Amino acid sequence: MTLHFTLHVNDRSIDEGMTIQRTTPGQPEPDDVNLYVVQAKCDGEWHTFTVKHRYGDGPWELVRTALNTIAEGTSHA
Repeated sequence: MTLHFTLHVNDRSIDEGMTIQRTTPGQPEPDDVNLYVVQAKCDGEWHTFTVKHRYGDGPWELVRTALNTIAEGTSHA
């Protein structure tokens, strides 16, 4: 599962966003824990890090984990 998004304000891109990509194929069962690489541009600064995520928790939880990692300045891997 790869997630891509860019941020827009009033239909205008603000040239920031995030890509989250699983590092290995497979492991799509609900209880599988996968490693994802996150590349995000926030406040003009690029962040690249890895996070662990339980597949069954869904994409929004993965996005929350990535955003929290940026806020904390640490990796959850």
